Amino acid sequence: MARKGTVDDDLLFDAVCMQLSSAIESANGISPDRREALFGSDWPLIKAMRNSIAHDYAFVDSAMVGESVELEVPKFRASLLELQAQLQSG
Repeated sequence: MARKGTVDDDLLFDAVCMQLSSAIESANGISPDRREALFGSDWPLIKAMRNSIAHDYAFVDSAMVGESVELEVPKFRASLLELQAQLQSG
């Protein structure tokens, strides 16, 4: 049985996956040089997560998504906030 409020909850899992996919796709619009500076060697793994969600959705592992949300999304967000600060400061 799915637990409400966790990625085991089907509705929440769908929402998290769509938000992750959208955020990663948006970050794909950052120039390759900036992406390299922000994400380094993690970018191919980040992009692979988006591709898995977008193209192999039926096989996306909820445990992997949950782990990514807990461990990787905060770093991803921090990198994007760093970029935002750089762009705002000129």
